[in-house]
Amino acid sequence: MLPPATNLGSALAYAQQGYPVIPVETRDKVPSIPDRPNRASTDIAFVVEGWRLWPDANIGLLTGDKSGLVVIDLDKKPGVDGEGSMEALEAKYGALPKTSRARTGGGGVHLYFRHPGGHISNSTGKLGPGIDVKADRGFVVAPPSVHASGGQYEWEVPLSEENLADLPEWLLRLLSEPPTPANAQVEIIPVGVRNETLFKLGSYLRGKGLSEGAILAALLEENRQKCEPMLEQEEVERIAKSCERFPKGNAKKGKGIAPVEFSAKELVEMDFPPVNWAVKPLIAEGVTILAGPPKIGKRWLALDLGLAIALGENALGGYPAEKKTALYLALEDSKRRLKERVQRLMGGAGQHQTT
Repeated sequence: MLPPATNLGSALAYAQQGYPVIPVETRDKVPSIPDRPNRASTDIAFVVEGWRLWPDANIGLLTGDKSGLVVIDLDKKPGVDGEGSMEALEAKYGALPKTSRARTGGGGVHLYFRHPGGHISNSTGKLGPGIDVKADRGFVVAPPSVHASGGQYEWEVPLSEENLADLPEWLLRLLSEPPTPANAQVEIIPVGVRNETLFKLGSYLRGKGLSEGAILAALLEENRQKCEPMLEQEEVERIAKSCERFPKGNAKKGKGIAPVEFSAKELVEMDFPPVNWAVKPLIAEGVTILAGPPKIGKRWLALDLGLAIALGENALGGYPAEKKTALYLALEDSKRRLKERVQRLMGGAGQHQTT
């Protein structure tokens, strides 16, 4: 077996302990494959293949009833002190027992507890500012993964059945309390649409004439209440800044489109020029919408098509593309992740392939 200091070695060790794992994007918190609650596994072949495809992948550790874990995530960032919030709860209800504990790469803390059975929901801020709960159908990034900042996740008390403590009764009671009606109606904005959703909201508010400060405040609140996990404040500030390119107070009611009327006879007699294909015979010139469920690979497909068109190579393994200028707007990809994806789709200068 590989040394446990490697991500593959550690992932294998977690799997052998009975904790389902899944590869996560390098220096990120986004799973490399979709449908994490059902795809995370303890199967050794799955783990080996996952880290063969993504050798530098971080380790995602499934939480909830399938893994027997509940993780209390104490966040640490400017203006947010999860450890301080937890200390206030301990002063009121009693000290937490010693349990498996990891220091995150971003400076926070993960407290691991034994799942009590029944249903435990994921939550953000329900217990207090900076306290998130990762439970059923959730996951956490586990040591020795690396945070986007370059900091490494490290065990302070290693994960093991012997070190895991039961959730104290008071904490379980707080986690089991139903949310208030206002919170119950909040729709979560998941990974994959957070940037787009906040940008649309900011653009709408810009069109209504709101100031830059008001737009930023609204986006930060929307991020705090609905985005799971929350975007970093710097990212929200960048989204708010990008909305400034639109004229303030320019939201106008649409005038509608006049209907085009013609008879069946007129339609049959119409002459049309030959179809100009961007990717023959899949995508013609004009507007094409790629639609599908979240995390199914739409961005991969769009990037693959864009590269094929830019290079005039085959797309999707065998469909000829007309060489043209291609513009790919990576609204949610970091430079690092975009580079990795382009390199995986490119076999070298002037070569295009799918993987």
